[in-house]
Amino acid sequence: MTSTAFATHGVGEGGPAVGVLMALVPCTVTVAHRILDSAARAAGLPRELTAQVVMGLRDDVCGPPGGDRTERAVRAEIERARTAPAPPPATALYPSPFVLRQQVSQVRAARRRTLVAPHDAAQRAELESCLYTPYVLTGCRTAHAALTAAEALLVANRLPGAGAPSAPA
Repeated sequence: MTSTAFATHGVGEGGPAVGVLMALVPCTVTVAHRILDSAARAAGLPRELTAQVVMGLRDDVCGPPGGDRTERAVRAEIERARTAPAPPPATALYPSPFVLRQQVSQVRAARRRTLVAPHDAAQRAELESCLYTPYVLTGCRTAHAALTAAEALLVANRLPGAGAPSAPA
């Protein structure tokens, strides 16, 4: 495969397939590369074809030959990345619901923008940056676990009749 095709299919450093994985899981660039590599190994196909299948997941189109096997491998690796390790021990300090709500909203918006433009390196960097704060606020070890924990904390802190996010007191 030529170097142009190599970059086009998102297998270069932080290519479009990596951006799609970052938005779908959600995860960091490093984890997205690991998912892509593991899925390629599991399917027994080159990373280039695996990247095409990842892009097909985003676009909901048929992938290359062997795509069913590769798609199953990609989906299995995505699920493995989403499976959270045991949560950290509970602490007496919880993040402000207002701050948590803001952070979750920022991550959701960055994920949507990354799915629309997975080839945009600045967008992938913004998503990775947005994923850092939920790690810190929740004490979880993965981006997916941090977002799940943040959303659970938000649900637990909802007040009856509360509508739009309120400003901090």
